[in-house]
Order: sequence, then structure tokens, then C-alpha cells
Amino acid sequence: MKTNKTTLKTLLFLCLIASIGACKKEVFDTVPPAASTPPPTTGGPSGPSQCDTLNYTEHTKIIFDTKCANAGCHDGASGAPYDLRDLTVIQGAKSSITNVVFVTETMPKSGSPALTETEKTTLKAWLDCGAKGDRVAPPTSTWKDVKSIFEAKCATCHPGTGPGDFKKYDDVKLIAANGKLNDRVFVKEDMPQASAPQLTKEEKDKIKKWIDEGAKNE
Repeated sequence: MKTNKTTLKTLLFLCLIASIGACKKEVFDTVPPAASTPPPTTGGPSGPSQCDTLNYTEHTKIIFDTKCANAGCHDGASGAPYDLRDLTVIQGAKSSITNVVFVTETMPKSGSPALTETEKTTLKAWLDCGAKGDRVAPPTSTWKDVKSIFEAKCATCHPGTGPGDFKKYDDVKLIAANGKLNDRVFVKEDMPQASAPQLTKEEKDKIKKWIDEGAKNE
């Protein structure tokens, strides 16, 4: 009987040792591997609309002015090829600039102010996107963009005998300015009435844009 107890204790002891060893091994094995080095942050504009937002005046003009067209370099007076103060010249020399800055890395010359990593990233992205000039603002919405919508979907019920003539700019402008148009169409959504022809999503988007941009006539 004593032998059995001794054997049982021995087995329990061995199991305990084994379990401790297993726990230690499990902890060791589940230590996450060292994280790989993340790619360097660019510091420049990024995102899916990068090429739509990058432009000369906001992002790259200062780079050319301070690192390329500074006195004695590509300033139009020193005799160096390309006057890099001129956007048209820069756009024409896009391939050459890409080559000397990012391939041969011979520009800016040694002893001249060097490009920072952020400047390199921004410049490369701008060149790759086509070396665009300034961003063109989207056209502003005017009465002519929404007039036909109001005539077709609103003027039948609002011909001028009741609250507002929706064929006339001044009447619709007044309702847009006091907030009632936005409230009824986009908040309460009870206009047009259920029995009337409904606005499509595209029509709603046009009206909303027109209101948000000041409900302009021209």
C-alpha cells in the first residue's frame, strides 16, 4: 500500500514538473516575433486622391525655389540648363529632373542645399502624377443647374398661387436662404409630397450642392 502511495506521489510530481515545463515552453513559443521594420513615412501628401490634390503652388514650388533655382543654379541667370523658376520649363524637363534627382542622384549638386526625405517624397509623387499646375476648383453650382428640376418636380404644386413660385429664381432663393427648402427636402423629407413625382438621388445632390454653395443665380 505504501509503495502504491509512493508511486502515485512520484507520478503526480512528474506530471507537475511536465506541466510546468510545458507552460514555460508555451510562453516562450507564443512570444510574438519581432515586428518587421515598417516602411518609412513619406511625410508628403498621400491617399487615394493624391494626384488630385498634389499641385505646384502648394507642394513643389518652394522645393524648386529653394533647392534648385537658388542663386547660381537653375535660376535663369547662371547659365545652367533649365530655368526652374518656370513651371512650363519644369513640366518640359520632367523626365530629366526625375533622372538626375532619383536615378543618378546628381542633383542637387554636392555643396548645395540637399533635399530632405519629405521633399523627395513629395517631389517624386508630384512628378509621377504628371507635374500638374494648380488644382482647378470644381465649378460652382448655379440656378441653371437646378432650374429644370424645380420646374418638373416642384412648380406643379408651387406655381405662385401658394407659397412661392418654383419657376422663379428669386422665390426659390428666398426659401433656400431661410432654410425651409433644406428642411422640407432633406430633413423632414416630406417634399415633394408622396403623390407628386419624386426627386432622384442625382437631383437631390444637385439641389443640395446649389443650396450649400449659396443658391447662386449665375
